[in-house]
Formats: sequence, structure tokens, C-alpha cells
Amino acid sequence: MNKIVLLRGVMPTGKNSIPKMSYLVEILQDAGFRAVKTYIQSGNILLQSNQSDDEVKQIVHHVIEEKI
Repeated sequence: MNKIVLLRGVMPTGKNSIPKMSYLVEILQDAGFRAVKTYIQSGNILLQSNQSDDEVKQIVHHVIEEKI
């Protein structure tokens, strides 16, 4: 099932920065998501998962907190 993840307040630099979207794609794929794609540096993510929306939210939050 296709999912859209919208990260709030993501910036290319500064406090809420994610260094590279390619790294975000990599760690989300490592977490088990499929067909992960990002849209520029906006923090918008497209992915595939059979998990519920709440499960996806929790996993994405945990992965970002632990890895970035």
C-alpha cells in the first residue's frame, strides 16, 4: 500500500536538518519500507508498506530519532 509521510519543519540546514535525503531513503529502506522516494529537501516521503498509518508513523519517528 502506498503511503505519504510529511515531516514537519525539515530544513536543509539548521536545527531540524536532515543531512541528505538519500540517507533518509536508505535508513527507511533498512527499516523495511519499500519503494522509498523523497521530494527535494522538503521532508515529503513516498513509500510502500502494508503496516497501518500509526505503525508507519511510529517506525519513521523512531528511525529518524535513532539515526539522524
